[in-house]
Amino acid sequence: MSTTVHEPPKLDLERVPSYGGGNWRNVPPAGGDVRRVKSSPPPASTGIWVGLAAITMTFAAFTSALIVRQGASNDWHHFTLPRILYLSSLIIIVSSLTLEKAKKQSSFTF
Repeated sequence: MSTTVHEPPKLDLERVPSYGGGNWRNVPPAGGDVRRVKSSPPPASTGIWVGLAAITMTFAAFTSALIVRQGASNDWHHFTLPRILYLSSLIIIVSSLTLEKAKKQSSFTF
């Protein structure tokens, strides 16, 4: 079995960005084949997606545990929610909508 080792692409030093930091990652090779340059998502974006996946999986696990527990046992008791809960939820939603409307009408941005 033989392996062919290719020479790395030559960089055209005149096309290298002049800013500091030595970021050579997205500089196309001298041959101009831009398709060979791969860009990857920033690490912060990957971390956000991993965090969202973990939160989603935790929510799914707790929801399925609740459904299984409710269906498998005879001692599950349903209870009615207090009426004040609905009122406080309504107040929170209305205040959120009011703040959003005020934000859109004002010239100050957050």
